[in-house]
Amino acid sequence: MYIYNNELFWQFNLFEIASTSALLIVYSLIHMFNTLGKSKKLFYLTIGLILYVLCSSLIFLFGNYELVFIEDPYIDIWIFNTLFYIIYQALIFTEWRYINKHGISDE
Repeated sequence: MYIYNNELFWQFNLFEIASTSALLIVYSLIHMFNTLGKSKKLFYLTIGLILYVLCSSLIFLFGNYELVFIEDPYIDIWIFNTLFYIIYQALIFTEWRYINKHGISDE
């Protein structure tokens, strides 16, 4: 693709972003709904994944507009991506601490 059109190098590949993000979000939502009545196995990890991938994919999908490539924006949109990444890491740490304390079981 880049050989035929050099301008694509400066744009995000929207198909790749949408396809992988949508699959991750759908799988996470299915896992979350399947565990609603049962024990909350990997619940914080699932919530964190949904939040981070949704936010990140929306930023990248709108990345080809001037919204992301503006040199001097009023608010830098990448701050939101960093903020949601930090929240995702905190939820992973919470899940890890819970697993180390209680263990992971099928109950």
